[in-house]
Amino acid sequence: MVYFLTYRFEGGTPSGEEQIQRLQLFADHQVPASIIVLSEQEDLDEQVQKAHLRSDQVMSLIDVLRGTDTSERKPLYTIGDIMKLNDYQTKTVDHHLQFLNGDHLMYAVTAFDDEAELTAQRIHTITFFGDNNRKSYAEVYDRQGNKVKTVYFQADGQLRLAVYFYANGTPLLFGQYNGNGTLHHLTVLDLAGQSAEFTDWASFARYCLAHVIKQHPGKLFVDQPSSVLPMLGQETVTDFVPVVRTEEDVSAIRQTEQSNGGRAAFGQLIADPQASFASSLTQHGKVVPIVATVNQQSTIPEVTPWEQRLPGRVAMELDNQNLAIFEQLLSTLSMVKIKEKQVKLDLFVHHQDQALAQQLQERIETLGLSSLLDVQTRSLADSGDLARVMAFIVADLGNLGDADLLSSLTYGTPVITFTKAADQMLNGATNGELGIVRLSDQVLDAATDMLKLLTDQTWWQQISDQAVAAAKPLRGLTGWELWKMVL
Repeated sequence: MVYFLTYRFEGGTPSGEEQIQRLQLFADHQVPASIIVLSEQEDLDEQVQKAHLRSDQVMSLIDVLRGTDTSERKPLYTIGDIMKLNDYQTKTVDHHLQFLNGDHLMYAVTAFDDEAELTAQRIHTITFFGDNNRKSYAEVYDRQGNKVKTVYFQADGQLRLAVYFYANGTPLLFGQYNGNGTLHHLTVLDLAGQSAEFTDWASFARYCLAHVIKQHPGKLFVDQPSSVLPMLGQETVTDFVPVVRTEEDVSAIRQTEQSNGGRAAFGQLIADPQASFASSLTQHGKVVPIVATVNQQSTIPEVTPWEQRLPGRVAMELDNQNLAIFEQLLSTLSMVKIKEKQVKLDLFVHHQDQALAQQLQERIETLGLSSLLDVQTRSLADSGDLARVMAFIVADLGNLGDADLLSSLTYGTPVITFTKAADQMLNGATNGELGIVRLSDQVLDAATDMLKLLTDQTWWQQISDQAVAAAKPLRGLTGWELWKMVL
């Protein structure tokens, strides 16, 4: 089972349309998946109906606790059924059909089937009114005819109490509201008579998620991380995979990591590799490059040939964790000259960290190696360098984000690495067989290999072709094949 946790579901929005496409994708491949809405979304039934989805595909927290309705089919009461019970006058106000006895408003009804003939429309809510046409209480029904909730109002119209029901009519949840209509206490009753108490909706949400995972274990993905992660609490998020769409989502992931003592909170994250923030996510977990349109295949860029590349030019992105390797790289680069010209490195700083950039610039000037490097202020993704340089240097394959590595290989740009872990990660294929060359730990040998790669067109072309071939299985994956990587 796969669960997508979201704060709200709105089928007409871009994220809602993506969620609908994704549910269809999973259904097409016979993988059960459901969206769980964590907020108190009052119009959820209407949104699900407009999206032409089933109630088990998009569920509220109450639905999660209620479970599947296996009881005998209930009659689906319609507005016509109510009209048969009385001879009140009726009028429609803001999608509510009001029933009046003279000037006194008796009750107002909303229906699921707005487009059906009036008397055939199935009842969704019935709101009852008391003296002075004040709301007294309202009953809410689902599309199967079950009464799912009764809400009681204060004299000023604010909520006083909400009672949710199991399919058999037994009370499931009591929500109590203060004088301002703010929820302040919840009591859950299970069918065995046990109860649980909560003082806020977020605590209740965590209880519901623990319940559903215990009853029906599955994989958890977090849609709308900026809204969902603060609700979940640090102790619950480690097994989740965030689906990152916005800068606000990135900020929420950073805040979660800070609450985790600066340690990574997520093993995997999902993001469109073309998003402006994609490269910044690599420090928070392995980024799986899934584009927003789930069935779309990634675009295949044109490979720049040897003759049109920047001769002797290489690129690298660096962060604080790889400064020791940077010193080794400087020693190697200083020994490489092509036709009496020094090889040149475009150095990109992870997340455009200005403090780190200044630190590196001062270090380079102290060593007298300014002619070797250009410290870039742009991001690597925005620069276009990976399509033009002769090679892309990776300090540590284990910390490299999928977007950078895949982009370099896709552009046919050979990857150079110093990390010893490359032998194991690449299963010994470290001489360009996968488009990646691991340089020797010995400076002279490393400089020799780098010089060969930058001057031997035949060898460079072989590695470039192998890079493209290595990237092709990933680059051409369908949306479903990418999703299978994280299931």
